[in-house]
Amino acid sequence: MGEKSLVYVLDDDESILQMLDIGLSDSGYRVKTALSEDQLQQLLSEEKPDVILLDISVPGVDGITLCRNLHLDEKTGDIPIIMVTAFNDTRTYNDALLFGASDYIAKPFVVSDVVNKIEQVLRHSRSPKNRG
Repeated sequence: MGEKSLVYVLDDDESILQMLDIGLSDSGYRVKTALSEDQLQQLLSEEKPDVILLDISVPGVDGITLCRNLHLDEKTGDIPIIMVTAFNDTRTYNDALLFGASDYIAKPFVVSDVVNKIEQVLRHSRSPKNRG
């Protein structure tokens, strides 16, 4: 299968980070977690992930704004972002997609659903028509 895909997870809830770290690792992904935007930026400076799972409720910053900023930055703009949030309403969903998210997962969720979303997003981002 080659090298494992690297997933960054930003969430302010350590129990969610732990659940996703274990679940995604068990599903064959390399996982790095962050509790804050600063920690995520540090990770991004070290290695570029294949996908980012981004909570909308992030201390000190709105997750949708952070998504937009990552999407507009030439260093990170091509990294697929999946928003993860307890806000399960149409406006939040539309805002997330409008500002650059590739997909959206509502809490509570099961890890298998997250794995399926990651696989869909990675398939789409790696298809030839989406390169260049």
